[in-house]
Amino acid sequence: GKYLEATKMYQKSMDFDIKVHGPDHPSVADTLYNIALVHRKQERHDLEAECFDKCVVIYAKVHGDAHNETADARKKAAHAHAETLVIHHGHTSHGTTLEVNAFINHDWMS
Repeated sequence: GKYLEATKMYQKSMDFDIKVHGPDHPSVADTLYNIALVHRKQERHDLEAECFDKCVVIYAKVHGDAHNETADARKKAAHAHAETLVIHHGHTSHGTTLEVNAFINHDWMS
């Protein structure tokens, strides 16, 4: 109940921000970040990862790749992706650990 209500309110806020500021505005990324945290609380890690991935793109465009907000969103995205892999495969492997580390270190963007 409360999580669904929170997600709807965040979505409404984000829709407004996109209309007023455009899709690459930091307020859009901030709202996506909050939506990702709601998904985390619900253990919906695939949706969490998707939101954090979008945050990374926006924060990198606005603040640069090395900015704290970009790095934080990238790290949270990597952990959400790892949780998704654990859910789908039951454990992480050495290869998965390397993939997550590459994601955190933003090698995936090159």
